[in-house]
Amino acid sequence: LYFWTCCFPLRGKCRLAINLWKYLEFSEGLVDEILPFLEPFAHVEGTDYRDSIFMFTSNLGAKEIAKIVSEHYTADRHRTDLKASVFDIVLSKYSYNNEGGFKFSNLITKQVIDLHLPFLPLERRHVRKCIEVEIQRLGKRCRLTEDLVATIANRVVYYDFGKDSPLNGLFARGGCK
Repeated sequence: LYFWTCCFPLRGKCRLAINLWKYLEFSEGLVDEILPFLEPFAHVEGTDYRDSIFMFTSNLGAKEIAKIVSEHYTADRHRTDLKASVFDIVLSKYSYNNEGGFKFSNLITKQVIDLHLPFLPLERRHVRKCIEVEIQRLGKRCRLTEDLVATIANRVVYYDFGKDSPLNGLFARGGCK
């Protein structure tokens, strides 16, 4: 678990704090320990946390996200037409019912979490663009060619949607790592 916080001062006081929690693995129930900081009356030891934003990032529900996106593509719709509300419902249920730090969490049952926002899987074209940008960043140490971009892009792991699916090889499992 990694934690990062940033305070944005207003008139000399911290008026907005952004707290970013990078989820690796934390045991069931541990995340409920921050519940006092997230509730509407969030005064803890004299500090008002109501102007704070808490963000949790994780790979929980990645397969569910990929499934929704693939169904969307199969229906011949574009990713920009996807609505956050669809993912919010699916990810809330997934987080609550599956192994991980949010399983049976009071953060979900008390509806303290405002939104489950997905990181959509990158398409092969996005991965290729990342590769091109990185090669250009390397400058003279590496020459940008179509063969090099294709070779690297083909080494990326993509979701498998079953035998003969036209979506195989379209969505990267790990982004542009």
